[in-house]
Amino acid sequence: IEILKNFSFVLGNELDWPQTSFPTGYQNVSWPILNGETDSVYWRMRNRNLCNHRDFQNICFNGATSTTMLSYLQSIARNPSSDKPAVVFYGMMGNDVCNRWMSSLDDLTTPEKFRSNVIATLDKLNSILPSNSHVMLIGLVNGSFIYNTMGDKIHPIGKYHNDVKYSDMYEWFNCMRIGPCYGWMNKNETIRQATTQRSVELTEVLKDIAATKKYDNFKIHFLRNPMVQVIEQWEKEGHELWRFLEPVDSLHPVQEVLPLITQAMWNEIATNYPEVLGQINPNNHVIQSVFGDQGGH
Repeated sequence: IEILKNFSFVLGNELDWPQTSFPTGYQNVSWPILNGETDSVYWRMRNRNLCNHRDFQNICFNGATSTTMLSYLQSIARNPSSDKPAVVFYGMMGNDVCNRWMSSLDDLTTPEKFRSNVIATLDKLNSILPSNSHVMLIGLVNGSFIYNTMGDKIHPIGKYHNDVKYSDMYEWFNCMRIGPCYGWMNKNETIRQATTQRSVELTEVLKDIAATKKYDNFKIHFLRNPMVQVIEQWEKEGHELWRFLEPVDSLHPVQEVLPLITQAMWNEIATNYPEVLGQINPNNHVIQSVFGDQGGH
């Protein structure tokens, strides 16, 4: 069946395409399952200053929470005494409120636990990052629109007989305890609302940390999650909201959306924290003439 032929590739990669992502994307690809241009914060910073060429890392993984991310910090390749300052984007998006299954709402990360995890991460970053670095804390996503937008649509796996809706898939996910977000992909509106409320609470924790915590080696800045703004732009441009989400899991945005996320984040940084972007390198043309495009990324 045509609609199923790319499922194994999508699932095998866990819907992760860091080479086309909005934080670290650097490559335009032409895959049947991936449509849209690549634009990223890294790519823009590289073009602004070619000394940033290939100086990036992406240590994210699907399902990473504020707890599990602590164990991945050691993989950051930065020497605080000999490397240039870094810009770190800390964005758990929705993973602290998106469990595969919950026995109760108590299973969601509490604001107290979240605060402890984020501060522990920042404490560790202070020993890793060179001085004059920046850490951007990104607010959590609000996925409350997912169920009402997707629930009555036919899931790709049901296209052949037109008999499997997204709401049916959500029920199966939750029954098998394998779904990507029990809280928002749930027919129980009370659970969906509680998940949204916890997302708001955790975002408030990030705002407070950004406003009150100080570190020797970096400044902390808060960024709004860009999804609300991007959804408004998406619909204003005449796109249907259900096309905003990747059709297999209906949780991640499609590739066409990612440049809009990049633009929204870039605008907020340029407006509120322009020092994060650094100056345009006046020697870019010299670097280009000496080294060429070095593979383009």
